[in-house]
Amino acid sequence: MKDETEMKLEDIYLFDLVLALTEYNLNEGSLVNVPLAGMISDIEFEIKRRTAQERIEREFKTVLGMTGLSLETVKMPATVFCGDSSISASSMRLNISNPEKFIKYLASLSLPLDPAKAYGLAEVAQILVIQVVGQYRFGDPRDERIINLFSCQKQMVVRYEELGLGDSVKELAGYFEIAKQGYIREYLLAKNLGLYPESGFGPSKWHTNMTKKRYLEKWLQAINAINLVFRNPRAAEFAKKFQIGLINSANLALKDLQDRPMNSDNEFFQEALRDSLFQLMRIPN
Repeated sequence: MKDETEMKLEDIYLFDLVLALTEYNLNEGSLVNVPLAGMISDIEFEIKRRTAQERIEREFKTVLGMTGLSLETVKMPATVFCGDSSISASSMRLNISNPEKFIKYLASLSLPLDPAKAYGLAEVAQILVIQVVGQYRFGDPRDERIINLFSCQKQMVVRYEELGLGDSVKELAGYFEIAKQGYIREYLLAKNLGLYPESGFGPSKWHTNMTKKRYLEKWLQAINAINLVFRNPRAAEFAKKFQIGLINSANLALKDLQDRPMNSDNEFFQEALRDSLFQLMRIPN
């Protein structure tokens, strides 16, 4: 491993780093390779996992130091239980720990950009998006990850665009703009609940595969979320869009139910939807 005195900034490839993280997340960090109960203890498995993490930290120490990036291991929701103990999935990710060094690294690069360098930079941007959406504690002034990222966000976006990588930072730039307008927490609340924009198995489809109890809970959660968003005056415009989106989703679900044969379940879901629509249209109250 070269130290900082032996390595030129412009010669650094982040491709190898993001590849190592991907391999960890698909192997040691994943639960796919967790052995059957009794074959290995949870402590032994965690030792193997920690060994893999330390190998990456050691191998890329110089690259991380020179580019202003740092590693973070995130505990994931997926868990398997081994007797009285459990093992959770984990994901190794990146943060910007030194904005000045990161921008200096970007400034050292020139066109035409090597495909491997381009891929590495694009993947770094995507990892930062994942961190913004799921890990950063917006509203906590002590979260240095946010401070570091947002202190260099404008320079970062401009430099990516100059390097022909503008598409890879579009989503990140969108979050920067929302944060600037003052409603990033509210936006991420709606996004992470799958409410706005509706994605995958969203409100318009809940009735197709959900228990009655869970259905009521999900709509109550949605109504509570929209009420929270309306509490932030700076989120007023977004709150209205969010409200209209939920109302449209509820109307789509109601139409689908009305097109189906009537039975006790159908009647229950229609009644729940009408009540939810009534509450949605009364917000803010």
